[in-house]
Amino acid sequence: MTDSQKCLCLIDGSGYIFRAFYALPPMTRADGTPVGAVYGFVNMLLNLVQEQKCTHIAVVFDAARETFRQKIYSEYKKNRKETPPDLIPQFPLIREAVKTFGLPYVELNGYEADDLIATYARKATETGFQVTIVSADKDLMQLMTDTVSVYDPLKKKVYTDKDVLDKFGVLPDKVVDVQALMGDSSDNIPGARGIGPKTAAALIAQFDTVENLLHHLSEIPQEKRRLTLQQDAENIRISKKLATLDAFAPVTTEIEKFKARAPNRQVILQFIQENGFKSLLKKTENFENNRVQTVSAPSEFKERKIEVKQLKAFVSSVKKLFVVLEWDKQGVPTGLQLCDENKNCVHCSIATTETDLFGFSTGDDWAVVQDAFSALEPSVLKIGCDIKKLMHCFPCLKDNFFDVGLAGYNLSGSKCGHTVEQLQEYYCTAAEILNVQSLTCAQCAALVQVYEKELALFAQEEWVNRVYKLDSALIPILYNMENGGVCVNRSALTDLGVFFDEQLKTLEKEIFELTQKPFNINSPAQVGHILFNEQKLQGGKKTKTGNYVTDSGVLEAAAEEGNQFAKKVLEYRQYAKLKSTYIDALLQDSDNQENRVHTTYSLVSTTTGRLSSFNPNLQNIPIRSDEGKKIRACFVAKQGCKLICADYSQIELRLIADVANVTALKKAFLNGEDIHTRTAAQVFKILPEAVTPAERRKAKAINFGIIYG
Repeated sequence: MTDSQKCLCLIDGSGYIFRAFYALPPMTRADGTPVGAVYGFVNMLLNLVQEQKCTHIAVVFDAARETFRQKIYSEYKKNRKETPPDLIPQFPLIREAVKTFGLPYVELNGYEADDLIATYARKATETGFQVTIVSADKDLMQLMTDTVSVYDPLKKKVYTDKDVLDKFGVLPDKVVDVQALMGDSSDNIPGARGIGPKTAAALIAQFDTVENLLHHLSEIPQEKRRLTLQQDAENIRISKKLATLDAFAPVTTEIEKFKARAPNRQVILQFIQENGFKSLLKKTENFENNRVQTVSAPSEFKERKIEVKQLKAFVSSVKKLFVVLEWDKQGVPTGLQLCDENKNCVHCSIATTETDLFGFSTGDDWAVVQDAFSALEPSVLKIGCDIKKLMHCFPCLKDNFFDVGLAGYNLSGSKCGHTVEQLQEYYCTAAEILNVQSLTCAQCAALVQVYEKELALFAQEEWVNRVYKLDSALIPILYNMENGGVCVNRSALTDLGVFFDEQLKTLEKEIFELTQKPFNINSPAQVGHILFNEQKLQGGKKTKTGNYVTDSGVLEAAAEEGNQFAKKVLEYRQYAKLKSTYIDALLQDSDNQENRVHTTYSLVSTTTGRLSSFNPNLQNIPIRSDEGKKIRACFVAKQGCKLICADYSQIELRLIADVANVTALKKAFLNGEDIHTRTAAQVFKILPEAVTPAERRKAKAINFGIIYG
């Protein structure tokens, strides 16, 4: 497995204990011990280990009912019933079941399982993991991102942003704000009186956060609602603290301890038999066939190692050529795996001495490799993953190619992954994957398997095949765009960098005047010490190292309360980020001779199908601030040319209006109305001319949220 394949599965153990206990009829084993919840939990694990393919896995439990939240609000969860007597003896049996499956489990006094899940999800994504949370708990929806998903194994459903919208009326990052307003009777979170989910969602849609809402209560036209929110302001603040999962719980077990390993079927069988779960025996047979069995390399793949000079002879007569390049950490090709239509695989190493502008090899071996590829007949079908990246090495791939990464994206969206290994894990059974692990050309064999699976799926879904053909036609165009690059005014960027440095120095002086002493503004620990220890700001949270959390959310909340130190540090960080992320990065990434930035355009990185840009990201350069506009002004056309901004006017919404035959929407377009402004006017119940840019942006998010979920 490569780092890009790392995935962590976090199982909400406590949630499934209670779910199993209340869903199943009472059950006892021969000695009279109640085991109904144990049976349900084991059944869930047997299903889960076959459904979830992950490199790391852990079960997370509540340690006790009392947590830090009772210190914030003594009534928290006070309305919960006592633990049923029949469930108490099942807790140790469930932990034993987890051990039987060879799974690690974690729990921590003072914290709920949800906090530990939030903490490990954060730690995992920071180190390149994809995270799957196995739970049906709505509170965990606040953790959903592009790299963190929530999966309910009983419904066999991965929750989407649309599900969160249906449940809370907002996207995942605003769930806690809605919960803070509406409260939660099951956990005894007070919220605000008379504020239900729809009203809460509408208020957050308008004001973005509860802090901003409480700061602008005078803007609420309904007098009764305004008074209620004023009176319940403290309860709302407390409710947000209660609803927000602590992603900095002081956990001690490192994620590497969660590495998945094949369980011992005999140990599982013994546990099942001891507890009288005869109906589960059959599931273990399928479990072993798919998860534990080791198979030798299949005979259909014939592999050998060759010298670079032998490449030309290999590719001279192929009809299909599967291509995998091996790269070092600097992105320089070091090896090549090829396979033909008869599953003859070859592998060769590439000696590198120099690299070009894009980091590709230019040594003697590379010249031989290039010569071999240039001899390919145009009729040969070239198959690879991220074929555009390969084109930068082998321009001849621009004609007659198949990109399994793009095909997977068209068939299954981003959930299938982008690498050969991720695609193979998504499309192939565990036994098939094991079949190629001993091959020297394992990646190429995986590429063949993925290609064959995708062709079969395209045969079933012809319309998806048509979409793929449209998308794949863009690949050579994007390749040319990447080669051409984007022109920047390096002199203007340099001057802007000097201006930002001056702003940073001014802010530094103002901050030191407030603190009456110098310190490292870039140190979160020192900022936290001043904010919470010296200025006595209340409500601080600490990391496991003992330092206060001082992220943008903490500083923004403090600034809204009038704390000038937090306000200035926030401004300082914003300028520092603009300087390092955009000015310095653009100067570094643009070549001095032609003053051009060469980004990478991706067709497979978004849920909506739009292009994304990275290394460097040219799509997230700020547009709403004056500083962002100054950065954008540094992108120029070369002499004698112009920059043109061309965009279809609301093309997706026009298609929706026509396909769904929405009369009001069609009429709005025919009348030349701005559809986002009209939506904002309806949502916020104001005249179109009164809609602010911020309100229009929120309406735009609603419109596209409906289309794309």
